[in-house]
Amino acid sequence: MNFDPFDIFMILFTVLSVFALLRAVQHKNKFAAGFSALVLLVFLFTDLVMVLNWFNALDDVMAAIGLA
Repeated sequence: MNFDPFDIFMILFTVLSVFALLRAVQHKNKFAAGFSALVLLVFLFTDLVMVLNWFNALDDVMAAIGLA
């Protein structure tokens, strides 16, 4: 398992971006909702890569999609 203490902060930032998106939608702020959605997509992608790296599956996934 390739765990790094910074991974905790990445998960916390992802949770915070979910709350930011929910608040932006509640207040009907389209710009904030769009920006929060973009931030959330980026953090979800990095979390996916982070979890794949924890289980040493990142190399297999990259080879399967032709990036390795």
